[in-house]
Amino acid sequence: MNVHTEPSPPPLNGLDTPRPINTRVPRWRLAAGIILGVIAAVPLASVDASGDALRKVAPPARQAQRVESPAAAQTSRVPYQAYLAADCPGGNFCRFISDVVPSSQRLEINRVACQGWTINTTMLPSFVTIANLTTGAGAFVQRIDFLEARYAPANGGSVWAISEQTLMFIPAGFKLRIDVNSGNTEAGSYGCTLSGYLVTL
Repeated sequence: MNVHTEPSPPPLNGLDTPRPINTRVPRWRLAAGIILGVIAAVPLASVDASGDALRKVAPPARQAQRVESPAAAQTSRVPYQAYLAADCPGGNFCRFISDVVPSSQRLEINRVACQGWTINTTMLPSFVTIANLTTGAGAFVQRIDFLEARYAPANGGSVWAISEQTLMFIPAGFKLRIDVNSGNTEAGSYGCTLSGYLVTL
């Protein structure tokens, strides 16, 4: 049996010959993509660089020296110590009066010390000791503290003493007055001392 096959037509000038598919990207497209990528990355890099720079900058250090207000800068504390002579007019009573506190100052008393004696062969003393605030002229203003007086027997009576840690404030223009009452015994004293600070305001 003869099989008739028709011959394939010849290619026309080689145009119908199959060609492989070109997967290469044109150079102009590749260059354009690189340029666009660089343009887009520049702002992000600038933002990151700015953030890094801000993080690396140390915050301003606090001032080591405290800035004081004018009022605090003018305040000063000077150690203060004074002797108060005894005023014992007779009987069972003695008093001790400080000087007037100068203007623009305040007296801070931290310790009071006094010493004296009593005369009575039959009865023991019973002390009441009060610290008072008075005006410069000596008028009573208010009580500011109560002090303890201790005593020990002696020939013909007893000796007494006050040694107190305290905290009293005497403003400018005022005085401190300490009153000592020995009850049913006659009292005398060598005086008192005050220790503390004179504060300039």
